Amino acid sequence: MRRFKKILAVYGENIGADDVLSRTETLVRANNAEATLLEVIPLNQSATVNHLERTKRLERLARTLHDGQVTSKVVIGTPYVEVLEAVHRHGYDLVIVGADSGAAIRDRFFGNTAVELMRKCPCPVWVLKPAKAAKAARILACVNPAGGTVAKNSMDRKIMELSTSLAKMKGADLHIVHAWDVTGKDRDTIHSELHENDYKRILAEHEDVHRDRVLSLINDAAPPDTDFTLHLPRSEPHAAITTIVNQWDIELIVMGTICRTGIAGLLMGNAAEEVLRSVRCSVFTVKPEGFVGPVSVERQFAEA
Repeated sequence: MRRFKKILAVYGENIGADDVLSRTETLVRANNAEATLLEVIPLNQSATVNHLERTKRLERLARTLHDGQVTSKVVIGTPYVEVLEAVHRHGYDLVIVGADSGAAIRDRFFGNTAVELMRKCPCPVWVLKPAKAAKAARILACVNPAGGTVAKNSMDRKIMELSTSLAKMKGADLHIVHAWDVTGKDRDTIHSELHENDYKRILAEHEDVHRDRVLSLINDAAPPDTDFTLHLPRSEPHAAITTIVNQWDIELIVMGTICRTGIAGLLMGNAAEEVLRSVRCSVFTVKPEGFVGPVSVERQFAEA
């Protein structure tokens, strides 16, 4: 897998920091990539932190990972804002960050920094959960292919390409999920007094359409020898993803974000937000083509 050229690894003292280091080292070697370890000292802690000592420590860690290809930097500011600005200025194509279960959001697995980056970072973001006991590696690719041209499915193509590459690199089993429902006139028809055979026929016809779309996407975006398990539940997307994660003990979700036209710094869709609230596995998110992160807006807000 040679997909990433410049990686930004966000290092901190939260649980999972060691996982960020090990994953960064693996990706640097697999991609012959450059990486930067970035530690952000929050503004409210800057007076009590020895900046020079933190800098020296991070430099030592960078040398142990891959001397010459991994550098380090310590800055003071709002963590997610500093990361967004670094991506904007230096063109990183992947951000790796550890899950943070701080006291302010103890009811969620993902911390504020990770969630803000998933929403607003223009490049892919890989949020790592603390490593669990050894198990069979399983990756879940979440797609929502539409009918029409390949261009309309560009984000799903990206999800498939990344998922298959990661599965190959990790020796993982690949699962693919597409949640669907009946649409159009048939949606009203199935709620009327139908014969059971007609009801089943309508559901089967819609499922076949969605299966064909997913298989077409896989055929177009995945290597020809890709092995996978396909899930086509008639369900809301976040419910389907959460169920499969729990049933199959998924290690990593690869999913996209949905934009709202006209909003600076495109926001995540409801399905993605619900998944983030529900799962306790690592999540790799990608953005639609043309996504522009709100770097300047976020900095002005943070410093106001």
